[in-house]
Amino acid sequence: MERKPLEDTSDIRIIENNNINNQVLSTSYLKKDPEGVLNSRTYRIITKEKKFKFFSMFFWSLILILSILVITFLALSQRNIIQQTLVTSFIGYYVLFGITLILSLFYTTKAIIEYVGWKTAVARMRESYANGDSAAKVLFHTTFRNISIRSVRILWAVIFIEVFYGLFTLITFLLYNYFIVKNNNAVLEINFLNITVNWDIKLMLSRWYNNNVEIFLVLSLIFLCAVIVIYFIFFTFDKKRLMEISSLLGDDYSQITSSVLEAKSKEHKLWLKVFIVSFFLIYLLPFLIILILIWRKVIRRKG
Repeated sequence: MERKPLEDTSDIRIIENNNINNQVLSTSYLKKDPEGVLNSRTYRIITKEKKFKFFSMFFWSLILILSILVITFLALSQRNIIQQTLVTSFIGYYVLFGITLILSLFYTTKAIIEYVGWKTAVARMRESYANGDSAAKVLFHTTFRNISIRSVRILWAVIFIEVFYGLFTLITFLLYNYFIVKNNNAVLEINFLNITVNWDIKLMLSRWYNNNVEIFLVLSLIFLCAVIVIYFIFFTFDKKRLMEISSLLGDDYSQITSSVLEAKSKEHKLWLKVFIVSFFLIYLLPFLIILILIWRKVIRRKG
């Protein structure tokens, strides 16, 4: 009589082999540290951070170069090369590309410092790992905190741009719509201390925007939308980076995240105060003064 095993183990071997293959495949994509000091997971995160910092440096450097080229072009276009006389003005465009110049200069400098500093910090971390020093984790603690705090500052930078430059664009549109589209002959008459001055808004806008306010408004709208899109792209990357780095924080995860949340709360309160004061001084106070001058009939519409 032929004896048969109680269970067929062929399937079990296949499953075991498949599990082993899956484990090998799941770890095979992780590059190993060429110096053999860091584990594959840590090395992968360090490499991704280095690539991100390089991309950030390249991106902001490109924006900086483009801003410089545009401002240079505007400055050269202001002068008639033959007659050497001032032919037009680009104040509105200077405001737009001046913002991009300042922001890109700041973030380019910051990105270069971070990229160079990252290479130095990684070298120190390798030494700590090789010596079995627990201080090697400090790099990830610092990076986690810096990304979290930076996300708050970038958010407020976007809020400042969208609100302040957005209002500047809106005011430009309202003046253009009222004094150029609807009332071509209207001017503002300012009467103060028996001195009367006619303020031709139409002429001012034409000079500020090179006789083409529409192009400026379109470019401003594109700029405001681009700022939001870029913010969400960087926000998504930062979220992913925080999740990866948090897995390397170890037993100090709760303590670190708690201190970071507290620091973020203080950062939000600080920028909120700066925003309120800036908004009052730049927009609200001048608006109230203009309303009072109109009420006192110091400023009147003529034509």
